[in-house]
Amino acid sequence: MRMSPIPNANEIGASKPILYLAIKAAITVAYLAILWWLWKPVGAYVTIMMVGGYCTWVISSRYIFWHPTRTTIVAALFGTFMAALVCLSTIVSVKSWWAKLLLGFWGLIAVAYIGSPSHTSNYRATTISKDQLQYIAGAAICTYLLVSACIWLILWLHS
Repeated sequence: MRMSPIPNANEIGASKPILYLAIKAAITVAYLAILWWLWKPVGAYVTIMMVGGYCTWVISSRYIFWHPTRTTIVAALFGTFMAALVCLSTIVSVKSWWAKLLLGFWGLIAVAYIGSPSHTSNYRATTISKDQLQYIAGAAICTYLLVSACIWLILWLHS
């Protein structure tokens, strides 16, 4: 069987049926709720990794069609969103400083993964500009670190 260099609709981020997405979202929310109920630190960790992985998948399936400026802005918004999510989940789930630091590190890894090439097809992996990947990763990591530092500084000054 000969492989075509042209990606099919599923590889370039074509929309899936609404029912499929609704069922997937419901199962994900139920899974996270069970994990948060069983043990909050594991629920926080899985939430960070699942949201980071899903957002990375959504962005990586679309950014090759965007202008580099738009890509950088989306990556910065992703870093900001993840910083807020990680800080909120660590405040709710853990009390010790080392556990907060560990969850913050895992959030950083989830954000940094956005700079890796997409693994869905060889065609896209060869067409993606390496500079664009560096911009995405750099913008996401910098905003994650800056927003996280600001949130923790505000919480520290407020207490």
